[in-house]
Amino acid sequence: MTHSSTELLIDYWQSRIFGPGAPTRASIDPTDFPTVLPQVFMLGRRGPGDYIFRLAGGLVGDLHRMDLRGVAFSELWAENARIPLQTALEGVRHRVAPVRIVAEAQAGPNTLGLNMVILPLANASGEIDRYLGLYEPTAPLATLRGVPAYRLQLITLGATTIVHETPAEEPHLRLAAIGGRRVG
Repeated sequence: MTHSSTELLIDYWQSRIFGPGAPTRASIDPTDFPTVLPQVFMLGRRGPGDYIFRLAGGLVGDLHRMDLRGVAFSELWAENARIPLQTALEGVRHRVAPVRIVAEAQAGPNTLGLNMVILPLANASGEIDRYLGLYEPTAPLATLRGVPAYRLQLITLGATTIVHETPAEEPHLRLAAIGGRRVG
């Protein structure tokens, strides 16, 4: 079955979840998803609402026409998108889930549709301090005619709930009464 790049990365991330928390950074091996590496980025969390690019694949750098390492994630977004994004990223620190984003990259008079996913990662102590992300353009980058994307406009934002499967428990015996007489 063919998956989009977004679904491929989400499936990989989910396969690394062991228990109720997020996968650890150490459990992620980029060589496991080489076909999407140009689209992948990693954010580091310096504090509430403060995320910087630690790594960015070639497609991500080409879209913005710059090396994003050390750049604040919020700087790429329109002002009205920053608080909703920060709220979503802080929220998945407590309720582990993928954050799905539909955005529009603005480059001069040209725009490019963009689907993104951001996936929380935990450090060895279990604290979420990194995010694995992916850009999935809905059209070729050539649509921007060589102009760098200077702003991302938020179209939709949402977190997808992950259902952790747990083994079925044996039913518990309960006491009951019939006609005032205790049975069971």
